[in-house]
Amino acid sequence: LKAKEKRAAIEKAYVAFRDKNLAHLELEEEVMMPKVQELMKKGVDMREAMRTHLLPALPASEIPFFLSFAMTTLEKHAQGKPRARVFAHAFQAVAMSEEEWATWHKYIREGLSEGEYARIGEGELYWDKWGDSAYPVGTAPKSAASK
Repeated sequence: LKAKEKRAAIEKAYVAFRDKNLAHLELEEEVMMPKVQELMKKGVDMREAMRTHLLPALPASEIPFFLSFAMTTLEKHAQGKPRARVFAHAFQAVAMSEEEWATWHKYIREGLSEGEYARIGEGELYWDKWGDSAYPVGTAPKSAASK
């Protein structure tokens, strides 16, 4: 195949993948978010679940890329939802120490535009703090610091 034909074939395959992948992710989000909220209402320690079941699947060497890329992607594809904020909150809540949060925070910040970083930090999340003190009074999720 000529270069133009190869490019056209790749673009066609990508569009098919993109559309199916986005549909899958949107369905997953519609199903997953209410289930997570239901588990939290039942008293399931979501922090522990993330540390025990999800984070071990992510090699430590991949965390910088994962956090930065995830934040860039979630900001870019927010579609009116607070995706980047929710993701950052989850990692702040699951951090086991102030030092771990400081490291993760650096990668999260690298992935966000200055505007989005500032917006999230305006009364929704105190970036420079860890644990319960990172949230406005009464809004902190169960975190490592609150145990």
